[in-house]
Amino acid sequence: MKKYVDTYAYRIYAAHIVVWRRQLYFCSSFMGFRIPQLIKSTVMVPTPFQCLKVETLRNRFRVYKYNVMMNRNILFILLLCLCFCSCQKKYRYVEIVNERDILSGETSRKEKEPELIEASDDSVAYCAAYQKFCIAQKVARDMKKSGMDLGEEPLEFKLLDEQNVNIANKNIFVSKDKIEEEISERIFSLENSVKNTGSIKKTQKSFSVDKSKVDELLKDFVRNRDEFDGSGLVWYTPKHAPKHVDRNGIYLYFGKDDNSIKPLRLRVQYYADEWLFISNVIFNIDGKVFRFIPTKVERDSGNGGMIWEWIDEPIQDESDKELIYALVNAKSAKMKFNGSQYYKIKAISNAQLTSMRKTLELFNALGGNF
Repeated sequence: MKKYVDTYAYRIYAAHIVVWRRQLYFCSSFMGFRIPQLIKSTVMVPTPFQCLKVETLRNRFRVYKYNVMMNRNILFILLLCLCFCSCQKKYRYVEIVNERDILSGETSRKEKEPELIEASDDSVAYCAAYQKFCIAQKVARDMKKSGMDLGEEPLEFKLLDEQNVNIANKNIFVSKDKIEEEISERIFSLENSVKNTGSIKKTQKSFSVDKSKVDELLKDFVRNRDEFDGSGLVWYTPKHAPKHVDRNGIYLYFGKDDNSIKPLRLRVQYYADEWLFISNVIFNIDGKVFRFIPTKVERDSGNGGMIWEWIDEPIQDESDKELIYALVNAKSAKMKFNGSQYYKIKAISNAQLTSMRKTLELFNALGGNF
């Protein structure tokens, strides 16, 4: 009777083995794998003489079932990993530069070799591309300020998706302008990593203005309180400064709130009937040359075909501070607006130089440190 029970149990076990082998073979075929060795190594079918107890056979069957389920889980995880890796999209970043010929000095637009960007969607890819562009602008700016101009000036960039469509100028997300501003501020706030070997020594002058002179200096300034700023921000602007953007001009101004004084700012305005697309401004101050490379140039048009371009930036870089020191101590100065193809030269009047000198005096008198 015992032998009969053991033989019967073995037959039941063998039948289950056949069923599970078929299921495992079907699973492996569906997943694209062939695993006959897995089946052989997973199951060891005992002989009738080894089936001493029905419970032993059941335990071995449970072990076999567990092993099959584990291998199925591993195959499923591998499939998920392959699907996840394939979700990354590929983009091409193409930088467009204004290249200057060393011999002739002529400039021409050129597209550099594309760079690969992998990202999950268009917005992430655009942020990575815009950061690359800001870094290229920062490097070019630092090289020029250090007297090592490479002859390439980044103008714009393309971001091509997998369908070769340029998405750089598309409105990809709502807060695009704000994110661009945050990225550019973070990149351009970094210090100049290029050592300036040809730097002109600044002729710094001590502006130790007594507080009693503040009232006298304020007569030449207009104070505008920002009613939408809760810190009591007041802007100090010279009276001679243009009231509107459609005027030529250059001046310094700054802001001060209840807690601190804001950085000194330089504003330069160009007004004409033809576009220049200004990229930088070169100053000739008492025979010495200074180059100012803005991070951003604003543009607009109107008034019967007239155009205006303007620069409005804080003075924080050491080389830019040298420019301001030279201007406030200058006897004569002029500036050259360099555009994409043409340039214009404008003289800086004595009244403008005097106004900048007074602005710096007032800035220091109100607690600034320049």
